[in-house]
Amino acid sequence: MKTINDAFSRGCTSLTTITCLAKTPPALTLSSFPFIVKVIYVPAVSVETYKATSSFWSRYADKITAMP
Repeated sequence: MKTINDAFSRGCTSLTTITCLAKTPPALTLSSFPFIVKVIYVPAVSVETYKATSSFWSRYADKITAMP
């Protein structure tokens, strides 16, 4: 997956957790995830990359954490 756009979560009213397995953050659009998302799990080696990526991932930096 190279891009996650707003169609990804359109109509989702209870999506609170997202797991992204990609080591390289896919591109996001401004409204890719609903505001109700509490946690975004990513590979441990990529946490800081996701948080620093300017393609809107940094907007969710406080929710990004390593996969359990």
